[in-house]
Amino acid sequence: MLDILRSLAIPPAIRDAVIAVSQRRLATPTMPVGQDRAKLEQQLSRMKHLYELGDYSESEYLQRRVEIQRQIGQLTPAPSRVLDLDRAAKVLDNMGALLDAVEPDQRRALVQQVMNRIWITKGAVTAVRPAPSYMSLIEATRHM
Repeated sequence: MLDILRSLAIPPAIRDAVIAVSQRRLATPTMPVGQDRAKLEQQLSRMKHLYELGDYSESEYLQRRVEIQRQIGQLTPAPSRVLDLDRAAKVLDNMGALLDAVEPDQRRALVQQVMNRIWITKGAVTAVRPAPSYMSLIEATRHM
């Protein structure tokens, strides 16, 4: 696991370009979540009205309502804060030294700052999901 974290450093030659690409990506909205949410909520309201008029049976109404609520739950809101990409890049650049210098409980906190989720199978790391600012940097690095 620690070897994976040590390997995430961004090469100095492309560091500024990676940060610039990440910032542009973060500035571009991925989907109009507010509009999608409003449309789905309007569908729920219209569906409820049709159920009350008797146009839908209770089971039809409940089935469709569950589906629309599932879609609403899957909407991903835009990030509510600006990610400090420069700080994240510096952490990645110094990851090896940081991991070597800290106590185990501090190491755990550092790993939790960088990774949102880690999958372990039979004692081996099989996948990781970086935190948002780190994910953005890692994705931008792949495209350089």
